[in-house]
Amino acid sequence: VSPFTNRTGDPAFDPLGASVAVDLGGVLSRAGIGKVVPNPAVESALQEAVPDVDPVVALPRTSGAGIVVSGDLFLRGDSLFINAHCRDGRTGDEIYAVEPSMGPRHQETLLAQQIQERVAAALAQHLDTAFAMAAEIMPPPRTLEAYQEFRRGYEVYKLGGSHQDALEHFQSAWELDPSYLAPPLRILALSSTRPRLRQQYDSTLLALEASRHRMTRFQRHYYDGTRLSFEGQQELAYREFLAMAELSPLHSASGLTEMGLMTNHIDTAIEAASWLEKGNGEFHEPFVTFWQGYWSLYTYALHLGGQYEKELEIAREWKGRFPASNFWPIMSESYANIGLGRVENLDAVLEDWRAADPPRLEAIWSLSDDLWVHGHLEKARSILEEEVLRFETDPAYVGRFNNQAMVLHRLGRDEEAHRLWEAGINLDRPDPWPWGVGRIGFSAALTGDT
Repeated sequence: VSPFTNRTGDPAFDPLGASVAVDLGGVLSRAGIGKVVPNPAVESALQEAVPDVDPVVALPRTSGAGIVVSGDLFLRGDSLFINAHCRDGRTGDEIYAVEPSMGPRHQETLLAQQIQERVAAALAQHLDTAFAMAAEIMPPPRTLEAYQEFRRGYEVYKLGGSHQDALEHFQSAWELDPSYLAPPLRILALSSTRPRLRQQYDSTLLALEASRHRMTRFQRHYYDGTRLSFEGQQELAYREFLAMAELSPLHSASGLTEMGLMTNHIDTAIEAASWLEKGNGEFHEPFVTFWQGYWSLYTYALHLGGQYEKELEIAREWKGRFPASNFWPIMSESYANIGLGRVENLDAVLEDWRAADPPRLEAIWSLSDDLWVHGHLEKARSILEEEVLRFETDPAYVGRFNNQAMVLHRLGRDEEAHRLWEAGINLDRPDPWPWGVGRIGFSAALTGDT
């Protein structure tokens, strides 16, 4: 961080230019944003350089700095302006045009703190090894604290934590900097697909609509795609996600994969998911490090696209990365084996799921469905008949009548399934189970009783 140049014509501001740099170095160091070159080393390098040399030319040579922060002080009437520049030490190119700090000259301390916060937030986003976004895609906030709150929310979301907890961090980041649009865009996306968070959707939509003129192109496509998907216009939403991907493939990959699956553009979904993969089992980091949802979408797309060998490879990579939570990776591995005709590989998995507490009943039924689809009729029937037997003999399998009815339905024994669903509903009177009531109608329709 170079001392900010005093261009006011008033030597009384010379100490301010130096103190802004020293204090900014302290802010960056305390926040852990990169390794900051000590101030004495900066001063020594500038003293040895040609007078009036550009800091971005002098400092990288002597200090090895990869990023050089410099700035200027200006006076306009009784107003003080402080500019800051964050530039690449190798090319001299500006990384991000930091918004100037300006106000009455007697508030120089406040203005210095503002520019320090803006530089710190910009560099925190630029150097973030986990969730970095280019400034032209998602401009950083005005304060470091707002960025840190946004990052916490994103981390909670990607690590599989509570969506409510993630939303609270996004809400906090937005309150800390109301001009920061990344948090409300994430709130909109979360609340649009999760009924429990739906109360946040309308107010966030209105706030973002009023800020549309400040959005980047990427943000506008993100906003429109989320809104159109919520309104049920999936094909139009898909086009918005395609446009996002043209601007930033890596940051659009998961969203476009999901939207491709929703609109039956399976080839696009596979391609988008594969953008995060370099090949040979190596993946772009950290985009896939934390988030199991990526692996689920990728394997699902590959299965629908009939790419079973690739699905098996990705499922095994997924299982290796998340050994403590391997149910879903094993599920995907089993789907791939079914597609490849290796149905004998399912026996050990089925035994594990039957022995689990509670048994993984719906997973077993899903495998039987996939076996039917791929023409392994006898294997599917034998699995389901084993389930019927266990319902009759194994106390661990005795639960809601719905469980047994679901198996009987898959075996084509719809009248028996219907009777069980009705018996389950009767147990719940006088407050019938709504989902069970729906199953009654489902079963009745299958047996011709419209």
